[in-house]
Amino acid sequence: MIVNLTGVSSYYGQSSVQAFRAAAKVLNSSGGMLNRPIKIDYVDSQGDPTKSVSLLTERLNSGTKYDLCECGTFSAETLALLPPATKVKLLSTESGSPAAGDDPATYPYNFGPQPSLKYQVQPIVSYVQKSGYKKVGVLASTDLAGQTQMSLYQQQFAAIGIEMIPQQYNSTRLDFTAELQTLQAKNPDVVILFSFGAATGIILKNRAKLGWTTPLIADRTSVGQDLTTLLSKDQLTNVSEQHVAVDVPTDALRKNPRWQTMYAAVQAEGPLVQPLSGYSAMYDALLYFATAVQQAGSTDPDKVRQALENMKTPNPVPWVTWPHGIGYSSKEHFVVTTNEDFAITALTHLVNGLDVPA
Repeated sequence: MIVNLTGVSSYYGQSSVQAFRAAAKVLNSSGGMLNRPIKIDYVDSQGDPTKSVSLLTERLNSGTKYDLCECGTFSAETLALLPPATKVKLLSTESGSPAAGDDPATYPYNFGPQPSLKYQVQPIVSYVQKSGYKKVGVLASTDLAGQTQMSLYQQQFAAIGIEMIPQQYNSTRLDFTAELQTLQAKNPDVVILFSFGAATGIILKNRAKLGWTTPLIADRTSVGQDLTTLLSKDQLTNVSEQHVAVDVPTDALRKNPRWQTMYAAVQAEGPLVQPLSGYSAMYDALLYFATAVQQAGSTDPDKVRQALENMKTPNPVPWVTWPHGIGYSSKEHFVVTTNEDFAITALTHLVNGLDVPA
């Protein structure tokens, strides 16, 4: 595991370590993989792509044979790590799941535990359509992820005849009033926010200062942190949130023994400081590989890759974040999800990794 364990965003890397440790303990309690115990070696990349590659090179030259690498916490790290990992046929996964990593022809041994951005966009587009909104503003960052998100929204809204107003912002700035005013002047019926980290709080504070109360949907990335700990109630007027369904579990899901096992296991490794899906998706990633190894009868990377691409979904499904077949194929190495895997809710507060009404 080459992950970011220091700095303001270190909780993302730490959550991956918690999740992998939890999954390894659960799997090891029933024999590990092919009767071999799972062992985890994790190192701090400090979020630096160059340092990440150096750490991977050290590990590959150490004499230890690795069967799987979590290659990076953030997109830039992952995209730097995938070429050297692919060169030595090292199976890999990652928490960030950058769009460019879902390329089986270039990175045949990489399998992301998250869905492509297009699958996260679809539930919001469907919600906007069902809500009767006719004119939609999309506020997204100018980085690669933001540009990708904007393009996906443009394609999907155009396909159903809903007008979309794009507005981008540079996330390194400390004030986004001008961008908000530009978007506000075009009078959208609803605004979709794609943001990350500190920018989310600043944007919503700037919005409140303008007195702008048009409904706003904070997407899954934007609510990777508890907005109620960053902002006052008046700064969150008419804000709704997109979540993974596992983060707002129904009573039936809470009673599911596999959900209970996962939740207890990740809690035992430390406090849950972000939504549960940030942990459960990585916990499940190890289960995907364990299932593929079992079906392949081998840890040979080519055999495991083929098993992942042709996986026979166990019954009952052992993973919980996306409780169905994960959809890997020779053309798709990220999880394939449905609209039902997501929920759009009123404002929530994070309690032990679960999003409950605020």
